[in-house]
Amino acid sequence: MSSIASRLACCLLAAFSALEIGNAHAAEPLPETAIPKSGPLVRHLGPDQVLLQWETEPVVLASVEYATDGATPQRVENPKPATVHTAILTGLQPGRDYEFRITWQDRNGRVEQTPVYRFDSACDLTPIRSATFSRPFPDDRRSKAIRQTVAKIVEQSGVRRGYCLVLGCESGQMAMELALRTDLQIIAVEPDADKVEKARRLLDSIGLYGSRITVHHGPLDKLPYADRTTNLIVSERTLTTGQLPPSIEEVCRVLRPSGGVAWFALPQNTPTADVEAWLKKSPLEGWKVEQTDAETTAVLRRGPSAGSGQWTHLYADAGNSACSNDSIAGPLQIQWFGRPGPRQMVDRHHRGMGPLTVAGRLFVVGNDRLKAVDAYNGTPLWDLSIPDSRRVAVHRDCGHLAAADDRVYLATRKTCLALDAATGTWEKTFRVPTKDQPDCDWGFVAYVGDRLFGSGQKPGASYSDHNRELVDKVTHWDNVPMVTSRMLFAHDRHSGRPLWTYRPDDQIAILNSTIALGDGRLYFVESHNPAAVDELDGRVPLSIALAEGSTDLVALDQSTGQVVWRRPIDVSVWRHAIYLGHARGTLVLTGTFNESKHPRYDLRAFDSATGSPRWSSHYLRTDKGAGGSHGEQDQHPVIAGGTIYSRPVAFDLATGDRIPFNLDQSGHGCGTISASASYLFGRGANPRMYPMSESGRTSEAVTTVSRPGCWINMIPAEGLLLIPESSSGCSCAFAVQASIVLAPRGE
Repeated sequence: MSSIASRLACCLLAAFSALEIGNAHAAEPLPETAIPKSGPLVRHLGPDQVLLQWETEPVVLASVEYATDGATPQRVENPKPATVHTAILTGLQPGRDYEFRITWQDRNGRVEQTPVYRFDSACDLTPIRSATFSRPFPDDRRSKAIRQTVAKIVEQSGVRRGYCLVLGCESGQMAMELALRTDLQIIAVEPDADKVEKARRLLDSIGLYGSRITVHHGPLDKLPYADRTTNLIVSERTLTTGQLPPSIEEVCRVLRPSGGVAWFALPQNTPTADVEAWLKKSPLEGWKVEQTDAETTAVLRRGPSAGSGQWTHLYADAGNSACSNDSIAGPLQIQWFGRPGPRQMVDRHHRGMGPLTVAGRLFVVGNDRLKAVDAYNGTPLWDLSIPDSRRVAVHRDCGHLAAADDRVYLATRKTCLALDAATGTWEKTFRVPTKDQPDCDWGFVAYVGDRLFGSGQKPGASYSDHNRELVDKVTHWDNVPMVTSRMLFAHDRHSGRPLWTYRPDDQIAILNSTIALGDGRLYFVESHNPAAVDELDGRVPLSIALAEGSTDLVALDQSTGQVVWRRPIDVSVWRHAIYLGHARGTLVLTGTFNESKHPRYDLRAFDSATGSPRWSSHYLRTDKGAGGSHGEQDQHPVIAGGTIYSRPVAFDLATGDRIPFNLDQSGHGCGTISASASYLFGRGANPRMYPMSESGRTSEAVTTVSRPGCWINMIPAEGLLLIPESSSGCSCAFAVQASIVLAPRGE
């Protein structure tokens, strides 16, 4: 027991009398540990405070004891019994490890307690704490108009975090009102030097200048800011004088895709013809002009960039193609860099869950941590610690995170948490259907449309350790057991209503790495070998799972869970890895084993509608020896367009024919590859991009000072190449451990 845990135990015993548990129970050394129905979840509000959330069943009176090393444990008690509990822990020491434990009194008066959970108080979010002041502007018609306009912009745009440009600062009042109502970092631009000086002095006098607002002196027709970086663009000058910004092209250039808002309010009775003439010069469509008795407005909510893709699951999509089809092309330049950094990340050798991005948000999985940042400018959006949610060796398992426009779904222990994608708010908890198998963890997670899909697996089946032993035995090497599930199911992802469960009478072991969705079906490889089913920890070597005569490739209907087709397959020689991907009506099953002292990769293609075999092929990695320590035996394939890329070669998706391609690895390349429509991305000595048009013969170093992770964390999406920090623990000579996002040069 750690020193903090020991003090928590003493604190808990001291709290028994406050919970009115009686002398008999107080004599017990410690109550038994118990697990909340859901949670706990730690929502970081800043470096010095967090919000704890958890659920219990039934209604109980709960409290929290917490401490950091060297400090006296503190206790927070909920005043009323409940099933949904919250507790705010304040006054935390920034950058410290904290331990906490939840206790509650059950219906029989017995006190139960959870295990000791942990979180790191270090947080990228900076609480916005503006100075308290009286508005330094007269309460005249002009000031009221600015206040009303800003209130309308904030309410209707929904933009409250990120960067804001005020084009035409004038008095600075619009910038001030935005700072009071949002968490935006505000840059005001003003061509008039006298107005710049006055605005700076006024904003400094009320404590906003330099911390929340900066005023730049410069022209409005040529802005010195990077493309696609600004969340909100407004103008005090336009509201008070009716003069629209001189360059609508510049407005569109700096406005962030996927939700950036440009909002220009003009004085009452401004002719709409003047606004429409200005809008004709816009390179972006979607502007709306509205005229009321109070004002005329021109508003653009920018959509996704043309040709941009998304990365919503571990391998890009629910079909495991590992290709976003994004149109990104080089040369690239830095869009932003910085946090998240290495402190809260899983050690790279452990091969943790990769990042996801959708709707302009980048989701980064850390060590029992989940963060969201703005994909285009790096603004931290929200930050959660989720104890015991870490999963590693995902190449022997499946993704446990999926991201939609509206929600993020994270599988953790026996539940899947639905989090608001914009705010991180815990909205709903989905549970494994446990009528016949009450003790299952939630394994696989994916969504398609309105359905959320999951799998039930044996408790602790997913690899989660974070130590040297796991690296030495699991994350590389040959013949390492794969994680399996016992059942599949679907829920309505909005209501939470269970839709169906696939649990055959004959027990099965479903290989998590082969679960894929596409064309209205859910596909997977299942084993009927009793030895595979009986593995106590749910981790099964392929020599057992794929034993001759025991393996089927199966397709279920996504709507009903009914078997559409089942096909026996013989892949009994495979030993190291097995993956299933879907694209263009084709299932691609890949696996590896050793032949002639080298890793051999087999590829089998099937018709996704019927399960009929289409072709089979293979290749031998003569450049690598068997038993390698850098992932030679478990490369995940990419399906891009009509081609399958499996490092270092490529095959025609329709025929299986080998095509001219030989990936220039440019380093030992521990990780696997990802793809856009035109490039492959992977790890050589550095992050590298490989033009598909060059047949793999050439590659470009994306950076020369950093290194990506050991599985997949270079994702081309949103018109960007996103490489969030995943080199934590790297001992190689690469100095920069930071998140780096790149974009094409010029829009």
